[in-house]
Formats: sequence, C-alpha cells, structure tokens
Amino acid sequence: MIQSVIRQFFILLVIVIIVPPHLKSQTTSSGANDGFFLDLGIVIEPSTGDEEVNRLIKAPPEKVKLFIDKAPSGSVYMASTKELQETLARINHKIESLQLAFQRQTENLQKENHELRDIINNLIDQVESPVQDLEVVVESTTEERNSQVEEANEAPEVVAEDENPPVFNRMLYMNAVFAYQREDYQTATRQFSNLAVEASDDITAGNVLYWMADCYFQLGQPSKALSVLMQLDLFKESDKLDDSMILQGLAFRQLGEEEKAVAAFAGVVELYPESEYYRLAQMEYNRSLK
Repeated sequence: MIQSVIRQFFILLVIVIIVPPHLKSQTTSSGANDGFFLDLGIVIEPSTGDEEVNRLIKAPPEKVKLFIDKAPSGSVYMASTKELQETLARINHKIESLQLAFQRQTENLQKENHELRDIINNLIDQVESPVQDLEVVVESTTEERNSQVEEANEAPEVVAEDENPPVFNRMLYMNAVFAYQREDYQTATRQFSNLAVEASDDITAGNVLYWMADCYFQLGQPSKALSVLMQLDLFKESDKLDDSMILQGLAFRQLGEEEKAVAAFAGVVELYPESEYYRLAQMEYNRSLK
C-alpha cells in the first residue's frame, strides 16, 4: 500500500518536472515561426475542412497578349477594302478598254465589208459585161452571115487574091468567151490567141487581150499576162485600160516586183478616179504605204 502511493507520487513528480519545460519550448518555437510568417505578409489560417480545390490553370499573360495582338484591327480591314476597290477599278478600266477596242474593230470590219461588197458588185458587173458582149456578137454574127449569104448569091465569081486581109472571126471569139466564162482557161487562151485583134475595133480588141491576160494570170503565168497587157495599151479607145493596170499591179506583185505593182495601183488612182476599181486600187496603194 505504501509502495503504490510512493510510485504514483514519483510518476506525478516526473510529469511536473519534464512536461512544463517541453511545452515552453514549443510555445517559443511557435511564436518565432509566427513572427517569421508575419514578416513575409502571409497569414496561415487553420483548416476548417470546407476548403475547395480549383485545379483550373489560367492562361499566362503572355498568351493572352498574343491572342489580343492576333485579333484583326480596324486599320487592316480598311486597307483590305481599299485594295479591293482599287482592284475592281482596274478591272473596270480593262473592261472599258476591251469594249472600245472591240467597237473599233467592229467598225473597221463593217467598213471593210462595205468596201468588199462594192468590189464584188463591180466584179459581178464585169462578169455580166461579157454576156452582153456575147449577145451583141451573136446578133452581129447572124447579120453578117445573112449578108454574106446574100452577097454570095448576088456577087459574080472573082479570082481570089493571093494575100487576104485578116478577118476577125466572131464565132471563134464567142467560143473563147464561153470557155472563159466556164473557167476553161487553157481553151480560152488558145482561142483568144487565134483571133486577129488588129482587124477589130478597140473595144473588142481590148476585151480579147484583157481576158486572155486574165487567163494567163489565173493559170499562174504572170509574165505572159504582162506581155499581153502591154499590147492592150496600144488600143487607146478600149474600156479595159483601168482593168489592165489593176491586173498589171497584181501580176507584178505575184512576181515579187512590189515597186512596179505600187506604181500600177497609183496609176489607177491618179488617171482613173471614176473607175470601178478605184477603191480597190486605193486600198492596195494605201496598204503598200504602211
């Protein structure tokens, strides 16, 4: 009994001696630590168990700034609009230029078509003229044949002279014109060359020589065509002199003698202003000046 009381007293004494200094050291350490954190401006509050943890990581300021810089500004939009307007203006200007060029080309084509129409009409008239000549030839041939028959019946027999004057064969002339009309240039050339043009009037002789020269030209023989046309110049009353100069110009051009060709076209413009080929000659002459 006494021993148990002594043991309890001893334990109590140990507790009184050991525990108070330990508690004091903890209090001093806690006070120093609190002072340290207070100097840093940090307050540590005790946990209550109601705290919420937010794990969302916010974007750093650099990324936010970068995003703001990438946003389109009003000045960029205005610049883009201005460039678009300038581009549209350039496109409109090009379209207007193309319209003007197309209009000019259309007017030029209309003018050329009008000139070509006139030339074609003139050529048609030229083609029709041999037909009219044929009618005259047929009538005159018929009359001559009838008169020859009558003269043969009435005239006495005479001794033929050794040298007969050349006679223009109207029937051969008509056949040659028919061959020329159907573009049988070989036959037409042969028949025209057998005609005695010196025994005919200037109009008929001019027709023969001009058509024969045209046959040579169509056959690709411009030199022979020029040779025949030189003979045509001797018949001053012929109505084919202007036609002859046009054909000479074309023949010289086919031979590569451009200066002589231009001179022939210029001759038509200067000497025959009323010619049906005046506009054609003027076009060829103006083309040579470019």
